[in-house]
Amino acid sequence: MDSVALRKFALLSNLSDSQLLDLSNGMSQFSADAGDYLIRQGKPPKGCYFIESGDIEIVTRMPGGGHLPLALAGAGDFIGEQGLIDGSPRSASSIVSTTVTGLYLNRQHFLASVALRQGPALALLRNIHVVLGVRMLSQINKLEKMFGQNISTSKRSGGSTAAVITWQDHLCTFDYRPFLYKLPFFKNQDSGQIEEIADQCSFVELRRGDLLYAKDLDSDACYVVVRGALTLFRNKNGTQCQISVLGPGRIVSVSEMIIGGVYQNNCKAKDNAVVMRLGKQEFQQIYQGDSVQSKLLLNAVSSELVTRLARLNDDLTLHSGYERLQQEI
Repeated sequence: MDSVALRKFALLSNLSDSQLLDLSNGMSQFSADAGDYLIRQGKPPKGCYFIESGDIEIVTRMPGGGHLPLALAGAGDFIGEQGLIDGSPRSASSIVSTTVTGLYLNRQHFLASVALRQGPALALLRNIHVVLGVRMLSQINKLEKMFGQNISTSKRSGGSTAAVITWQDHLCTFDYRPFLYKLPFFKNQDSGQIEEIADQCSFVELRRGDLLYAKDLDSDACYVVVRGALTLFRNKNGTQCQISVLGPGRIVSVSEMIIGGVYQNNCKAKDNAVVMRLGKQEFQQIYQGDSVQSKLLLNAVSSELVTRLARLNDDLTLHSGYERLQQEI
């Protein structure tokens, strides 16, 4: 397939000719007529669609009936990219509005290439992470702009007014390593692989309410929760808007690591906690590689993004439905 044509898609634009040629071996041409479903909500994913012509509407079912329009897609767009890394039933449907033609990337071919740590597939995987990271931040912003019930709120207290801790002054004082083997982050890894990652990290002990980082500060690290839980929140009109509570094994500030820039939320310890700190430079060295440790980190990032997006999409759908109900009363 023509690499120039493939590079018109944003998801593929930074791949080399040889990488595109390799990926194209798992692609095929497709076409669909108006009214056809490319992706059906509740069904397992099969692959990613790259649209060359035609129009598609993306919708999701609302609680109590009806559909909520989410987006439109057309020539140059792609849909189903999340399904390449997430095998759970789809949370939205993609319905053809006008006859569509394009290219289809088979999910199993892609996953097999990732398992073999092939460069083109890993490069595409990182691009998918960027798309999902941007989407996650967009969903958070949508929820924050909605009415007060959209995100749990509580009176400002504790970590919202405290200074950000100096992590070097909070290094862990007990043997944390036995906890690492139980974390989903290290799933299916042997002790040597776990130690190799852990040796590049610092382990930080937090008291309840400690502010780990603040919104709009330069993002300099990501964190994996080892014990306890962290709360992500934003300040709005004198209240804390709780976005997420992340427990053991969850990765904090993952979107900032893959997109760059400043922290998008505040983060404080919900309970006494221990976190594994991986600095931005160390993160990128592993994340951009093709080693066994790189594959571990890439898979962990995939899992975290998918989990966070699923929860945010549920919240957005629920509260959009509530908002519509209020308008009808």
